[in-house]
Amino acid sequence: MSRERYSYCFLRYHHDLVGGEFGNIGVLLWAPDSQFLGFRCSSRYSRLSKFFMDFDSDDYRGMVSRLVTQFDRLAADYQKGKYLPVIQEKPKSARELAVMVVPEDDGAIRWSKSQGGLSENPDLELEAIFQRFINSKNRAISSDRRDDRVVYDSVYKSVFEDTVIKSVIKPHKVESALAEYHFNNAWKNGAWNVYETLSFDYADRERLEGKAYKWDSQVRHLSEAQAPPKIHLLLGEPREGHRVIYNKSKDILTSSQNETGVVLIEENEVADFTNDFRSRVKAHLAVMEQ
Repeated sequence: MSRERYSYCFLRYHHDLVGGEFGNIGVLLWAPDSQFLGFRCSSRYSRLSKFFMDFDSDDYRGMVSRLVTQFDRLAADYQKGKYLPVIQEKPKSARELAVMVVPEDDGAIRWSKSQGGLSENPDLELEAIFQRFINSKNRAISSDRRDDRVVYDSVYKSVFEDTVIKSVIKPHKVESALAEYHFNNAWKNGAWNVYETLSFDYADRERLEGKAYKWDSQVRHLSEAQAPPKIHLLLGEPREGHRVIYNKSKDILTSSQNETGVVLIEENEVADFTNDFRSRVKAHLAVMEQ
């Protein structure tokens, strides 16, 4: 199979043109001999929301959807030989086609210069470029976020491994009419005190808010158990961005505080939390020894 010339250019999101920061979000590839036009754009925005704190994910997803539709139509027209009236001959580069859909201006979405090469299969070449320069970057950012287990191991595990505290810790299951949950860390001091780690270190702000609502509901139901526990939620905060939604999530979790007595512990409170926890356990053990 013979190889044919192709060119491609990246679609870039410039959050701040003055600062010069950008992220590649899509790639357009054009092979004029076979009239292949292909566009791939990532609908994942974790990398962008990590770097740009006021990034609007809803606007981004809508923009990606519109661009994919427009380039699909343009690609179909070229395959059918339906050139636009303003074009007298086939475009020589991907960028010539790119600016027909997203014109060059001072907006946040801009094109890179065209690059090119030779390929036996332009469609596979497009996929390889997209995976190497765009999708792999998204995966790297996603894997860098901390889930519940990572936050527990790196922040709160040492609390429960304290010699004094560890002596009273055991698992405990709480059951109510509409919910049940198995807490790995709990101790009884009159009522059961139970502890659960919740990470809010995610790139997706909708995931943060959804998690807060889920646990607010969980806390409300568990607090209706026959022997209601005192629930402590150990939070992992976003390391970059999403401070507004994180603060809103905390408000959601404490919205039922008067009824449930839920307690939120944050990462910067670990030292005080450990000292207070240890003091309460010591006082409890002293009473038990009398």
